[in-house]
Amino acid sequence: MFKNLNNTNRHNFFLFVFFLGTFCFSQVKTDNSSDVKNFVNKAYFYNIVADSIISKDKILMLKYYDFESFNPGQSTIAYDYCTSVEKCEEIIRKNKSASNFTHYEMTGVIIKNDKFWMHPPRSNNFRILEMNAFPYIEFTKNTWYYELDFGNQWGDKKWIEWEGRRTSKSNYKVIDSKKVFKLGNDDIECIEIQTNTVIPNLGNTKSVFYYNSDYGFVRMLFTTIDGRKIEFNLTKVGFDSDL
Repeated sequence: MFKNLNNTNRHNFFLFVFFLGTFCFSQVKTDNSSDVKNFVNKAYFYNIVADSIISKDKILMLKYYDFESFNPGQSTIAYDYCTSVEKCEEIIRKNKSASNFTHYEMTGVIIKNDKFWMHPPRSNNFRILEMNAFPYIEFTKNTWYYELDFGNQWGDKKWIEWEGRRTSKSNYKVIDSKKVFKLGNDDIECIEIQTNTVIPNLGNTKSVFYYNSDYGFVRMLFTTIDGRKIEFNLTKVGFDSDL
């Protein structure tokens, strides 16, 4: 292929191939990438499907903030639990004043060109989700792995108790890159991710996540350490400016 190229032309040809390859890789890498700024000034309302032992609330509200979390290297997300979207919207209105800024649960999220990782809800009985895989996608891979070390403060007699610390080992796999999810009247395309988590000397959990580049994780389905099913399904996205 190269026998008719002189040294200069061959050098230029390789530079062109290298540039083209780098450009194509960059395009693939950023197709699904996001930034925290893309999600702020919006409220994400999820319908909660769980038994009454886990939660009596019907709506989970997720808010993103473009400031650093108390977890180093992470931005901030906030969760509130409401009996209706209207009740959650009252929280948004109150938080427009810095003096009234408060959320039920504040934790961390990592959103970069190559990944989107976040803590799930973990307040009250949702503490059980510490033992499931966290919502997480790596945009340049079809499979990836994550370990988490955690203590016995996440245990409860309602699900399982133990002494000392444990390590969960989660394997993630893309199952479908064009999964359709119903958001209001719209069908949106998502990446479906399935995970299996093994916690030695404790048990196993499973999780399923639907990720969309415009809305983040729109569906989070957890099978817990004691076999319960907990779902969060995005039903509405509201803008702060509308309230």
